[in-house]
Amino acid sequence: AADKAILDKPDIDKTIEGCALKSFGNAEGAKKCIVADTGMSANCAGCFGSMLACTFSKCIGSCMGGNTPECKKCNDKECIPAFEKCAGVSQN
Repeated sequence: AADKAILDKPDIDKTIEGCALKSFGNAEGAKKCIVADTGMSANCAGCFGSMLACTFSKCIGSCMGGNTPECKKCNDKECIPAFEKCAGVSQN
């Protein structure tokens, strides 16, 4: 429930994106940054860290311009299913 409140904050996307850039796609680095910057639980932040690492390894070409439709399409195909399983959530 505490993580849900953190994820509902309006600036959370920018914070997570900032951690992605700082960590250069390193899952553990992103996780630590997210925990430090948001107060999110390590388990939940670990799911985001893994997703960010996936984005860097599988979707970097599509995502160089930020969260574009091409980036979202790649993430939805390559990274979101594992994130949803890890976090116990669904986009739908």
